[in-house]
Amino acid sequence: MIIKLDKDSYYSQQELLKQLSIGYETLRNLEIKGELSARKLGKTLYYQGADVLNSWERMLKR
Repeated sequence: MIIKLDKDSYYSQQELLKQLSIGYETLRNLEIKGELSARKLGKTLYYQGADVLNSWERMLKR
């Protein structure tokens, strides 16, 4: 799977769910474990690309 995320950019929850082909629960579990930190702008949550890429690599290694 090719992931096209920039480590310095922020991505909305919907973008990540679509890009990574994962469910909301997986994304939420990563946030609960402290691997992802969300920033809220209005009603939308955004995640930093670097956090997503690092946690994705850790998930693949397990």
